[in-house]
Amino acid sequence: MKDLGGGDLEDEVYATKFWWGLGLWMKRRLGLLAILWRYMTLMAIGKKPELWAAAVEQFGIINWLTMLEHEDPFLQEYEKSLLGDPVKDRAAYENASPIKFIRQAKAPLLVLQGEMIFGCEGRG
Repeated sequence: MKDLGGGDLEDEVYATKFWWGLGLWMKRRLGLLAILWRYMTLMAIGKKPELWAAAVEQFGIINWLTMLEHEDPFLQEYEKSLLGDPVKDRAAYENASPIKFIRQAKAPLLVLQGEMIFGCEGRG
């Protein structure tokens, strides 16, 4: 709890270095796309900018405090279960927010936002 973008980012870094060690990818030729934990792309390029050649981010959270203000009550409770009380645990929210680190990014970043269409039903 209260470690979003900490240990999970270190897992990504370890995996990246593991692949490099196998000689499967050249350093500085690896791009990053996080599918399920989308905001992790932003954390990775901000906190570990030397590792990535490019990045794609889709619907990622850049600031957990702002997210908390604008989400529905059910999601607010879920977020609080991850990061704690937004007043008492403000540092946890700030340290888990990519906005704190994004200026350190060096890799080109493609940001995808907008409506996502999952099927073609009803479309000619």
